Amino acid sequence: MEWLEKHKHDYERYALGVSKLKPEQALQIAVVRWIDAQLPHVRPLMFASAGGLFTSKKQGYLMKRAGYRKGTPDLFFAIPKPPYFGLWIEVKTEKGTVSREQKECVELLREQGYQASVEKGWKNITQVILEYFE
Repeated sequence: MEWLEKHKHDYERYALGVSKLKPEQALQIAVVRWIDAQLPHVRPLMFASAGGLFTSKKQGYLMKRAGYRKGTPDLFFAIPKPPYFGLWIEVKTEKGTVSREQKECVELLREQGYQASVEKGWKNITQVILEYFE
């Protein structure tokens, strides 16, 4: 939590809407920055989906053709920790809502042997990550 205290003003600035980023984007950026600082060994095997980004119609069309699927969780950690094959997290703010596609995708990932969840807020997200990598 030392990192959060040091960078709390950045996250709060985003979360309060002072930044042009949407709160969920700001939260995900803060989480990724925290991972980079606190869990550098995880960084090379952590990936983010393109979900939540606004694109042109043409770019959206190309992304779908290239394999992007609606509902894919925001963060993937390609590090198995038995009994799981990896960790998927859908990042939400405290007030965020989960789409039907997101719920379905999380359930399908669980059925395939992944730890997958929708997590709301900084504390829940970082706690799940820390517990997975303990």
